[in-house]
Amino acid sequence: MGILRESFSLYLSFVLIEKILFFYLLMDFLSLRGAKLVIEANTLALIGTTSFWVAAEAKRKP
Repeated sequence: MGILRESFSLYLSFVLIEKILFFYLLMDFLSLRGAKLVIEANTLALIGTTSFWVAAEAKRKP
């Protein structure tokens, strides 16, 4: 149970970082400075959180 709780809390922290990054870059996008950067950063954040979740799930299984 400890591994699951630890991996879930790490996953939530990655999701929180992703949301903060999205909000910051959205504000940057609204100031008309980086539409491509917003798309790239959100794609990388999504890939990062997904790969972390997959790794946590793989670690959880016996």
